Amino acid sequence: MITGTALPIPPCIVDVRDVAKAHLLAMDLPYSPGVLSRRYLVNSGEISWRDSIEHIRKNHPELKLLPASQYTDFLLYVDTSDTIRDLKFGKFIEPKQVLDDAVAVLQEVEKTWA
Repeated sequence: MITGTALPIPPCIVDVRDVAKAHLLAMDLPYSPGVLSRRYLVNSGEISWRDSIEHIRKNHPELKLLPASQYTDFLLYVDTSDTIRDLKFGKFIEPKQVLDDAVAVLQEVEKTWA
């Protein structure tokens, strides 16, 4: 997104902290038949590439991004109800917060480039 490449794939956004949390919670599940074959999906929520670009542009006007209209407005719904119920997960980090945190980290890393 930041390099100006419009992505043709549907967005799916998750914070690595939520992935780690899900792993830890899954490790603590009591054993029961089939528990080892369960898969739990982790997704922060639905946000389109277009809405992502608009959010980043609003909060980081210094970044050079393609116009939001260049990106799809397609959403991908990921059902995380098993994760929330079985793992007693709680709330995921919101997509806009994930974007803000990712941009901040990438800007710090960029400062170390020669």
